[in-house]
Amino acid sequence: MGILSNTVSISQYRAIMPSAPAEPGLWIVERLREEGFAHTEAVKEEVAGWVCLENMDDGEFNRGRAVIRPPYVCFSLRQDTRHVPAAVQKREELSRRKEWLKAHPDLRGVPKDVREAIKDSVHEALLKLTFATPRATDIVWNLDTGLLSVATATQTVLAQVETLLYKTFKGCRFEPVHPFARCAGLATGLIKDRLLRHNQSSSDAAVDMITGNRWIGQDFLLWLTHRSATASHQYAVRTQGPAPDAQPFAAYVDQKLVLCLEENEQARTLRVSGPLYRFSEAAAGLREGLLPWEAAIVMARDEMEWRLSVKGELFRFASLKSPKVQVERGEDTDPDSEREQVFYERMYLVESALQMFDSLLLEFLELRMGDHWQRHRDAITAWHGGAGE
Repeated sequence: MGILSNTVSISQYRAIMPSAPAEPGLWIVERLREEGFAHTEAVKEEVAGWVCLENMDDGEFNRGRAVIRPPYVCFSLRQDTRHVPAAVQKREELSRRKEWLKAHPDLRGVPKDVREAIKDSVHEALLKLTFATPRATDIVWNLDTGLLSVATATQTVLAQVETLLYKTFKGCRFEPVHPFARCAGLATGLIKDRLLRHNQSSSDAAVDMITGNRWIGQDFLLWLTHRSATASHQYAVRTQGPAPDAQPFAAYVDQKLVLCLEENEQARTLRVSGPLYRFSEAAAGLREGLLPWEAAIVMARDEMEWRLSVKGELFRFASLKSPKVQVERGEDTDPDSEREQVFYERMYLVESALQMFDSLLLEFLELRMGDHWQRHRDAITAWHGGAGE
């Protein structure tokens, strides 16, 4: 699912440059070219490099209009992988060992060094017979906000993206926008001061900031679940983005809620699916001490609807489904202009969803860091403690 798809997963990073280039877009493209994907005759298990967002074969970034679309720079990580099935590898190795033993009748078994050499030779030979499978992971770098939106929520892919980002943009830092970082970017004044005092991480390392502050995602999803079950679904835009300030929207938990309790290095999980308008199953899980771990959230504005799945520990947005892009085509429509129009429409919809999510998060944060959170927490406990059919 690429960034231009109606359904896409999104993970975000904040880019921190040691010094701002005079022409940041051109500087980024020059760096991308240096690590651009290069077709090679050498047979490898994996070959990776940067390519244009809409052309997996272009690792030279010659079509500037498709790469720099102010305020964005658009590119993809292309990874070509070859895989030899284990059963095929094992069968061929056994065949080669039998041949070797026939040639050495005085020996009863194949020595270890010979087995290793056969294994490597077989793997190399079979690798040459396999076709490479290409995969592209889209990335959009917003130069105005410094945010990179990466079109995946898979940790292994994100690790590969991070590795090549650091190799390409030496001296830059790319910090994951985890829950604490996202809240810190939204909060101001007294709310921010209190948030910083509530930081339970043992260090500034991203992994510690995530594990030490799981309470943010858990409390946020708990608040939103309770609000979805008992109060109005109406909110207002309060953060930066495409929609004007104070524009109303609706939001609520629906179709999926995952509750989890970790005890003695074991996890007990309850998955609630289907329409959640009554929330009796969720309330029962909360009564037993389980905490919200993941939820599907519906957001609606101006007769448009977005759906996304968010994990509270990481705030990565899986399966973000936006309204379909409608492009008006004329007889003289230029293909490049059409692609550009589709791109901007898609980014408008994606950033609208993130803006609404951030507005929800800010409303929660002000309550959570305010003077009356315990009173609200008691109301939540009373709700799930006494909830019935």
